[in-house]
Amino acid sequence: MTIGIGVVAEGGRWVILGSDMRASWPKNPKLSPHDECGKQWDLPSPFDCAVSVAGILSVAQPFVGDLSSELEKIGSMEEIQIGHVENAIEQARFLTHRRRVDWELRASYCFTLDEWITGKIPGGKMNRLIHDAGRALIASTPLPVEIILGGFVRGKLLFYKASGKRQLEIGSSPAVFVIGTGGELAMDVLNKRGQHVDCSLPRSLLHVAEALEAAEKEPRGTVGKAKRLFVVHEADGMGQFDLESDLMVGWKKAYAAKPSTQSLQEHPIARTQTTQQLLRYSRRGERPRPASKQS
Repeated sequence: MTIGIGVVAEGGRWVILGSDMRASWPKNPKLSPHDECGKQWDLPSPFDCAVSVAGILSVAQPFVGDLSSELEKIGSMEEIQIGHVENAIEQARFLTHRRRVDWELRASYCFTLDEWITGKIPGGKMNRLIHDAGRALIASTPLPVEIILGGFVRGKLLFYKASGKRQLEIGSSPAVFVIGTGGELAMDVLNKRGQHVDCSLPRSLLHVAEALEAAEKEPRGTVGKAKRLFVVHEADGMGQFDLESDLMVGWKKAYAAKPSTQSLQEHPIARTQTTQQLLRYSRRGERPRPASKQS
């Protein structure tokens, strides 16, 4: 339960990822939500990438761990192909779902997935009834996690969406993905604003900020506030943008009643302001510093 947004801007030179920070318990409405929960992670070098997640966090977090491990296996390759990355995502999804199925079989029938696959279950051979029950359980066990992965590896654009057990989606044009319970509200804003792969960085930042704010109106209260965006450049790497900055607050007020944000498309002052606000993201815990250059 959440909102996650990913967009590609300036012809594929920038990727922006945003997410709220609310963890909620829809099955227990008496519990108050927690609004300081991280739902975005950066991925290991040489991948200048981040992941936004939605769904059950206790499933999403180990999935991201599996994904990081799979990417580390290919990170030292001389040439990393797009297919290698896609295989890593799919393997991480498989491992996450496999663990869930294995536990359901243990809890329901007191044998493991490996025992079911080999037919060597405790107490004797597996009969047809147990075989069919296992197949039904595998099919019915959900994978309650969605992700948007965005960024670059050695200058190559990576932009993917994986939702549950559905096929992996690859973003091209308009290069916009949303996930989570607030996704419909967010996508409505992005569509009305005309967000597409050739929008400028300042304009795209505003669109994502507006969409994240709109998603907060999700009627079940599962979407909280977003505080910062991951922003990744094809050459300069990863940065962060503060959504509570005076710049963004001013932009949202200035454009709230305007039907178009076209004036931000090639605005030199907006470009300079964005450069000043964008902070380098450090993987080593150093203090963030202003970006030295932008494209």
